[in-house]
Amino acid sequence: MLPSGRLSDKGRLLDRDLLRHFGYTADPHNLERTYAYLTDVSHLWLGRGPSDKLRRPSTQDKNHCAPWLQRELQAVRPRVIILLGRHAAPFFLARYAGIRVRRLGDVIGQAYVCRVGDFETTAVPTLHPTGAQMAAGGAASAYAETARLVSQLLAAA
Repeated sequence: MLPSGRLSDKGRLLDRDLLRHFGYTADPHNLERTYAYLTDVSHLWLGRGPSDKLRRPSTQDKNHCAPWLQRELQAVRPRVIILLGRHAAPFFLARYAGIRVRRLGDVIGQAYVCRVGDFETTAVPTLHPTGAQMAAGGAASAYAETARLVSQLLAAA
């Protein structure tokens, strides 16, 4: 969400290409669909690197923010968690399912039962909506498979 209250380009992509397929939205102002709760692995502004690009979260950043993330998830208690990209998926699956991820492509579009504190949830990894990870048309098939699986998981619960 941008300071103007509108969705960012990445938010619009998630809304259009993933969330709408199972009746959810990234836009809290969209009253036609259920709002999908969104959060980050890193709960701090990472700043920019020497090339003025946004700095990627380090393992130390993720570990520093992990207690906040866990408390947040325990408060929300989502039935399904969509893990966006190569930073979120390996960190989350290692921490809450004991699964080591070598390559994001190995886990995309699969369901993993995870224990977050005192509750169980299902995590589904997929691509992050950034240019680098969306190259070569990978988003369309990854998001279609993710949407199909999430729809099934939500219908079963």
